[in-house]
Amino acid sequence: MRYLAWTFLLLIALSSHICRADMLCPWINKATAFGVLGTSEDSPRVNSEINATECVFTYHTESGLRELRITVVQSKGPEQTYSAHLSLCGSGGTALLGIGNEAIACITNKNGRSGEVIGRVRDNVFTILLSTTASEPSTSRDLLMQKLGLVAEQVSGNLF
Repeated sequence: MRYLAWTFLLLIALSSHICRADMLCPWINKATAFGVLGTSEDSPRVNSEINATECVFTYHTESGLRELRITVVQSKGPEQTYSAHLSLCGSGGTALLGIGNEAIACITNKNGRSGEVIGRVRDNVFTILLSTTASEPSTSRDLLMQKLGLVAEQVSGNLF
């Protein structure tokens, strides 16, 4: 009986090492993130880096690199932080209705290969950057904006 108790305690102590899971992004799951990038999370050409304020998902394609970067910061003055980030969009932003307290999407590259969403949910300001280094015919402005909207819905929904 004594050995059974010690074995049980040893298993509990080692369970954190045995059952280790990947660190998860609190605002979007890997399957959705890599789906937006056009691949699956099981692909050998993907990578994710996650910390307390940022999740970065990358996919190395034959012709370049696709990246989804989500940043969330908590601010004591979210309106001012949000306004400061809006300057990145300039005057070409499109309001995303029903996403967070307010959100704007814009194309940030003249070639239309990257776009950004700046949004606010309560005291949190989030930015989403979706970009590619490759000139791909399947990446249209409309598709880029659609993908940005999908990610913004996920992020803002998880922040509420």
